[in-house]
Amino acid sequence: MRNRFDWLRRLDEYIGLYFGSGRMILIFFLLSVGFLYMHGLFPEISNHYTWENVGLIVENPTSVARTSDDRFIMNDSDRKLIIMDDKGNLVRTIQCGQYCYFSDLITDSNGKFYTILSQMDENESTLLTQTVVEYDTTGKKISELYAIDYTLQTANQENCYRKVLLGYNGNSTLYVIQYGEKHTVVMEINLDTRQVQKIGDVESATTFLYSHLNYVGNNQYIYVKFTGEIGVGTFGGNQTILQEHAVSMDDLDEVRASFCFEQGGIYYVRDNWAKRLYYLNADDSLGLQPWNLTADGRTLREKATYLGMQNGWLCGISDKQMWILEDDTVRLLPSYVRANYLYVFWGLLKNVLITIAFPMGIILLVIDFLLMLYQLMLHGRTLFWKIFLYSAFICIVSLCGVLGIYRRERTMYQQDIMRQSQSLLRIAKNNIDPAIFELAKKGDFFETSEYEETRQILVDSFGEYKNGSEEAIVLMVPLQGNNHASDIASNRGKSDLSHVQSYVVGLAISDISYEQQEDVIYYDEHVIASTGFYDESGQLIGYCCLYEPFYQIRNRFMAMWTNAITYALILMLFAGTYLFSWMFTRRFNRLHVAINEIAEGDMQYRLREDYEDELGDISKAVNQMTMRIGTLMEENEQKNEEIRQSQQEVMISLASLTEAKSGETGNHIRRVGEYVRILAQDFGFENQELEYISTAAILHDVGKLMVPQDILAKPGKLTAEEFEIMKHHTIDGEVLLRNAPGKIMEYARHIALEHHEKWNGKGYAGLRGEEISIEARITALADAFDAVVSQRCYKEAKTVEEAYEIIISERGEHFDPAVVDAFVRHFEEMKEIERIYRDATSNIA
Repeated sequence: MRNRFDWLRRLDEYIGLYFGSGRMILIFFLLSVGFLYMHGLFPEISNHYTWENVGLIVENPTSVARTSDDRFIMNDSDRKLIIMDDKGNLVRTIQCGQYCYFSDLITDSNGKFYTILSQMDENESTLLTQTVVEYDTTGKKISELYAIDYTLQTANQENCYRKVLLGYNGNSTLYVIQYGEKHTVVMEINLDTRQVQKIGDVESATTFLYSHLNYVGNNQYIYVKFTGEIGVGTFGGNQTILQEHAVSMDDLDEVRASFCFEQGGIYYVRDNWAKRLYYLNADDSLGLQPWNLTADGRTLREKATYLGMQNGWLCGISDKQMWILEDDTVRLLPSYVRANYLYVFWGLLKNVLITIAFPMGIILLVIDFLLMLYQLMLHGRTLFWKIFLYSAFICIVSLCGVLGIYRRERTMYQQDIMRQSQSLLRIAKNNIDPAIFELAKKGDFFETSEYEETRQILVDSFGEYKNGSEEAIVLMVPLQGNNHASDIASNRGKSDLSHVQSYVVGLAISDISYEQQEDVIYYDEHVIASTGFYDESGQLIGYCCLYEPFYQIRNRFMAMWTNAITYALILMLFAGTYLFSWMFTRRFNRLHVAINEIAEGDMQYRLREDYEDELGDISKAVNQMTMRIGTLMEENEQKNEEIRQSQQEVMISLASLTEAKSGETGNHIRRVGEYVRILAQDFGFENQELEYISTAAILHDVGKLMVPQDILAKPGKLTAEEFEIMKHHTIDGEVLLRNAPGKIMEYARHIALEHHEKWNGKGYAGLRGEEISIEARITALADAFDAVVSQRCYKEAKTVEEAYEIIISERGEHFDPAVVDAFVRHFEEMKEIERIYRDATSNIA
């Protein structure tokens, strides 16, 4: 019949042949470490290559700059800077680290360029530091010029939440703007001395009033307010309005200026709402730019995502098309940078490797761990590594179990937070006047007391925004049949809502149901709750959204559940350790049981030898030792049997000499031996002990060898002197056997010395009761019974019935009562022995 475990053996052979070697395990481990290191080195794919044009694609440009030596720097996705020469060839790429991003670019007249490197926390939501970094024309980092550590700000310090690189004045001076809640500060960095000083401060009564401030030198600046006002001002002086317009919420084509730069006497404006480019006409009205169409027919004034001034050149990005304004002529920059084939090939290969790095690293690590487990469990020679791997496996399983519990409880907690968020919104809704939404559609709303009062209600309900928090509550107005929405107030300040808008505004338009009074959703690691405001006719006039990133919820959850998770981990580790202990101790228990069985004499017991480690070696050694001991015991038993037979032959010879000298027949000693065997078996003697005592009994009269022949052969009654000599044969027998070794001879000495003792103490030596050894008491009855039924020179034989009566009459006197009782129980057997081995001269019928 085919063994049902054959497939397991074949699998074991296959794995051992192809994967079971230590070299293969090492290769898998090194590959997994390499993939995981690659994942940590390149945490995300930010390089896009093309074979068609053999170069690097600028996938998502966010800013662009031109150096004085006609090189171009492009910020791709805020994660990578790409440097290109005037012919479109790649010079260098600069990749920022994990949780970092580049923002803003500026160049000087020496070919250098500057950017801001922002460091975020691990959730990429809280700004930690911002640093102005200086690079040369090849992209080599020169130095860090200025930095702000936001983690050192105190609670009483005005919140400075972002820093923007402003410009270069052509005189070795760099300007940096720091935006505060009600203060916008201009800092000057002298590139020769590297000294930093404050040169101007613009205050405002409204929180985050200025959406852009561009310093142009000589204490003068261009400003843009989120109320729609564009103008110029002087530090410490007045402001002159260049263009002002009331913003209507219902008019989606209305300009909402956010950036303004001046080049050649012309003011260029970017609308942050509709992403359009404008310029100021001579009559201070805004006109659309009549710039060239792109290759696919799109105008550069539409979908403008960036506008900046770089060393006297106006630069911009429109629908991912980068351009530079040169003497009223727009120069389009390519969306890719040429590179050699080797660079592109390596880039594509690196992207593939980065894509598969983490999953491949984990898969190879798991495979490697399983191979190690397989190799060590079945074929490993070292118990230490087996215990180590079992422990690691228990830890991994415990961590996975705790992680599963954590995720389940976190989901439940998230649901509770979503319900609480809706409750908080109800409270805020009760404090907000619905009339505020109609008022907000007017252009001057942000300068009214109603705006400040509404914002204060939100601040009082949810707290004022600080740098370490990402929670926000936003009031919004639906526009044009709910296809668009505009934020009108928040607890964060107007100009800082751009970060929240990408989640709240767009999501509110597409996913929040305005028909419902309340709604809570979970989107892109953020919890967003909403509640609507309705007029008397049931028409939606506005709604309120509460936004909170999930990492803050997770942090609060962890603060609550740290102890519970710790206890759960400890419990699972305890359970795993118990299982681990049971798995290993059962092997020790089997070894312990085997050794006990062997110690008790079971030399046929064998241990399993299916583990190739120290315990497996011990099992094999114990089995070999047991087999050797069994063999030695068999050999010893054989030698003992030979010795016993030799002793028995010697004893029989001695007994025969004794009987011959005393005139008794050889059958006497044989009958006495058999009688003793029957009676001793009744007293529990068995196996070798039974054989020993029955053999020793035949030497009971060996001392008669020392008695003179005339006394032994005297037909009449012995005189007192002769009887004393006869009595001495018991002592002589013990003396003759005293130095003989072995258990048989020990029994023989006791029997020879004590077989004429009586139960009542009237024997030769006066021993009484149990002072007489059991073997001597048994032999005394057997010898007496045979003497009665045997013929001697000094008497005639009696019948066995007469002998029976004599033995019974001496119960408790001459003989041990227990021995007499055994005699009674086995009398028929003893009669049969007497019949079989009866002397030929006996006259017993």
